[in-house]
Amino acid sequence: MLSSIRSKLQCPTCWRQDAELVLHVFRASETAGAVRDGLLVCDICAAWYSIDDHLLDLEPPGLRDQSGRAAFRSRFKPEFEKIGLTGFAHGEAAADIGNFEAQWKQRQHFDAFTESDWGLQPFWQALTEMTLSRWSECIRPGSHLLDVGCAHGRCSFYWARRGVIVTGFDVSRNLIRQAIQTAQAAGLADRTTFFVADGRHPPLKNESFDYALTYGVLHHLPEPGAACREIQRVLVKGGTHFGSENNQSLFRGAFDALMKLAPLWHEEAGEQPLISRAMLRAWTDGLPVHIEARTTVYIPPHLCNWLGKRVSYRLLHATDQFAASIPFLRNQGGLLTFEIKKI
Repeated sequence: MLSSIRSKLQCPTCWRQDAELVLHVFRASETAGAVRDGLLVCDICAAWYSIDDHLLDLEPPGLRDQSGRAAFRSRFKPEFEKIGLTGFAHGEAAADIGNFEAQWKQRQHFDAFTESDWGLQPFWQALTEMTLSRWSECIRPGSHLLDVGCAHGRCSFYWARRGVIVTGFDVSRNLIRQAIQTAQAAGLADRTTFFVADGRHPPLKNESFDYALTYGVLHHLPEPGAACREIQRVLVKGGTHFGSENNQSLFRGAFDALMKLAPLWHEEAGEQPLISRAMLRAWTDGLPVHIEARTTVYIPPHLCNWLGKRVSYRLLHATDQFAASIPFLRNQGGLLTFEIKKI
């Protein structure tokens, strides 16, 4: 964990904006300005959050792995006693902020997930490169980007390699561990921080990030509208939320039928498996935002996987341009990409 990110973090137990998470370093990292093992302790409610081999756990009480916390505490018992955190129940009290059944279900699904499951398919490689390259015209090197539901960091590393300071979080501890290992192997640990948290309630201070990204994430979340509003809360004025989601297309039925016949990946969607422009407007109603949205992908991913990444990239780009020129087709792409700018 980069220690510089601490000022942007919010305690997910008391949720006080004026609370400070005090850093206690047990073992420093080989990366300058980073922590390998340690604690963050809230100076108001005394809740503590482990940093275990670079992995920060910022889960709310309803998502915490209590056995893992007990094991961490036993491993660093002298350090806990030195800080004054005595008794295993210390800092565990919290207000009830809802049911976490949906998040546990998503965690179980994604803990078994690896990059090879679908991220290496030519379709996704071509589509991700095309989508992120469009947004790269707006995202400045040196700025701070929040990657909500970052998984193993596929999108995070695209930006980190371009000089953006990236903070990513996900509900899956296994995927966050993969992201940290990749960052270290790629020499990107000095500009990335990954932690475990709940996408519905990002534990982050108000107006703390220049940009936010949800790449295929909202349709997995419980209360995606609440997550959209929370993202606007953590963006600075003038900041932008970039996103891509399954679109409510007229052709969605044909795609679903094809995926049943020849599945390419397993989807574990949440309460809103398909997203529309109307939903984005409703979710941000009353907020000072400007929304731009377009649809993309008019060919089946099976064809892209057969053609390969390079040909697929050109074909996706060409069919997007063609469909955009036809009124009936321009809103019927398989995915909806959008930018929600905080005015």
